[in-house]
Amino acid sequence: MEAIPRRARHAIDQVLERFLADLRPDLSIILDQLDAAVIRRARDERDDAMLVQWVDTREALGRRKDGFIPAFNQALGRECEAAYDHAAPSLSRGLLGDQLQPLMLLDEHIVDEDNALAAVATRHASRASLPLLLLGHRFAVLLERPPLDAAALPIGPEACCRALRIAAQAIDLPIHARVVLYNAYDNEIGRHYEACIQTANALLDDAGILPGLSFIPLRARRRQPPRARAGRRGAGRRRG
Repeated sequence: MEAIPRRARHAIDQVLERFLADLRPDLSIILDQLDAAVIRRARDERDDAMLVQWVDTREALGRRKDGFIPAFNQALGRECEAAYDHAAPSLSRGLLGDQLQPLMLLDEHIVDEDNALAAVATRHASRASLPLLLLGHRFAVLLERPPLDAAALPIGPEACCRALRIAAQAIDLPIHARVVLYNAYDNEIGRHYEACIQTANALLDDAGILPGLSFIPLRARRRQPPRARAGRRGAGRRRG
């Protein structure tokens, strides 16, 4: 497991520990939101079969939800272990691996679970694009690899969505409850994810990993039309 220097491994472990600590309050909130949403759905459900499923989900959630955050943490820990070993990103198997499963959204449209979580990851990556870019360069130094894009970062949006699905399955949430959880995750974590990545950058900056790294976009010089350039040259000759 010593694929990278011990100092680099320690730095990534610190980043993961802080990242998970920052996410923990939001993960607790989305579990509470899921619980409240399941109660509402059970109260409003008119289909007997679905009513039984919502009631069963509520009971299962009460018994098992304490295992959700540990399962999420362990899943992200495995993402870091894969990074330590320079393993290829699991995106080659699709965002979350396994076979596609139908997902019933609240508006009754059918989508597959991978696509639903891929959309969440894309939104979070878009909102935090600059901090993720900087973090990808810092992780590249630690892992002795080329710069990592958001999809390859062990705490990137796609890694977090993989961990989310694993944690949801670990507490036996059925598909109709998982989509409610994913929506809550998107709304709650999405508001704070960029700040969590900024904190990760700050930790590595303080540790001397590409200190002071910033991104300044290059502005392309405006090219003037040929006629304007010719006009200026002609005016110069007349002044001479």
